[in-house]
Amino acid sequence: MKSLYERRSATAAVRADELVGVWELREVRESWSDGEQRPGSRPITGYLTYDSEGIATVVIGANRHVHLDAGEYTVDESSMIVHDLDLVLYPEWPRGPFTARANLVGDLLTLRTSPCTTPDGRTLLVALVWSRLS
Repeated sequence: MKSLYERRSATAAVRADELVGVWELREVRESWSDGEQRPGSRPITGYLTYDSEGIATVVIGANRHVHLDAGEYTVDESSMIVHDLDLVLYPEWPRGPFTARANLVGDLLTLRTSPCTTPDGRTLLVALVWSRLS
């Protein structure tokens, strides 16, 4: 059985108008290619705003570090969200597009990042789970 975060009909794509509002970060989950899974390794707080004009703003804070980005966003027919980051305030985060697969169930939005390779050679996927505030 699929978890609450994974349930959604394959034909029910997320639309941009469904995302408009303010979201609060509830959970960060990390999954590696060798099967290791765990919740995010540090306390984290965050807010995500999608407006009706196609602008997204993200603010995430963890252990005295703040990540801020903003820019235009689009959603395609396969529920892939692309944030075209115009403003990035975090030294390690590159400017340019950030992509994630969206899954919306009620007021929970899960954004699954594209795979990346960690320094130890494993592939990492991150799922950010947001709840709607407005």
